[in-house]
Formats: sequence, C-alpha cells, structure tokens
Amino acid sequence: IIESGLEHLRRSARGKSVTVYHLKAGVEACHSLSEDYKATDWDRIISLYDTYLEVHNSSEVALQRALLLAEAASVNRAIEAIEELLEEDECCDCRALYSSLGDLYMKIHRYGKARECYDSALRGSESETESVIVERKLRTCAERLRFKENYRLFNNF
Repeated sequence: IIESGLEHLRRSARGKSVTVYHLKAGVEACHSLSEDYKATDWDRIISLYDTYLEVHNSSEVALQRALLLAEAASVNRAIEAIEELLEEDECCDCRALYSSLGDLYMKIHRYGKARECYDSALRGSESETESVIVERKLRTCAERLRFKENYRLFNNF
C-alpha cells in the first residue's frame, strides 16, 4: 500500500503547483517510510510544513509546525515558537495554543507554567468535553506540584 501511495504522490508532483494535498502526502510519506518513530525525518517534515504555511497560512498549521519542533529540535524551541504565535495579533485559536503550550511545559516538569497555560485554555474553552480534558490536566499539575513540594520538604529534614 505504501508503494502505491508513493507512486500516486510521484505522479501528482508532475504539475507546476504545490497544493496542501501534496504537502500532506509528503508528510505522510515521511512517516510511512521511517523505520520507526525515532528514525522519522523531522527536519524534512518541518520543511514541508514551512511550505505548507506558504500555501495555507493558518494558526492551526503554525501550531502543528511548532509542535514538530519538540521532536526535531527541543521542547524549549517548540515552547518559543508557540509563545511567538500567541504574541501575534491574528491568533484565532488561542485555547489550542495554550493547551499545547501547557502540554509542553508538562513534558519538562514546569507544572506551574503548565497550570497557567491550562487556566488560559480553560477560560477560552467552548465545549464541555474540552473543559473536562483541561480540568483533568489542571488536576495533574496540582498533584505534581504538591508532590514536588512534599519532596522538597522531605529532603530538607
């Protein structure tokens, strides 16, 4: 099936224009051709997302690209990219940005910062399901902050 998909991708690339579909297919090809997750060519995928942003500039695509930086470069670089997106005036889906930013802060054990981001995401939440998920993440932050504090107190004896 992968070979068939790659053949279709090759045939579609004969034209002079690049579409979102070409770029999405290219990303999927990178994932499909990787031996495993660690061997994924993240730099190539980010390059495709750079072109994707030129063809279809949106906060959703920019967020996806920023999250890829956590895989290709570092979580801190991904955090910087999302914070840059939040500073832009035309940010249209800030709750997704804040929620993703909270997830990244959780990965590097900065639970206080994660909690701030989840609070911002919760304020912008538009659905009950989304709110439940963010509230669960907030409880996890609180538990981990309590654990860190208890650990610090225990080690001070």
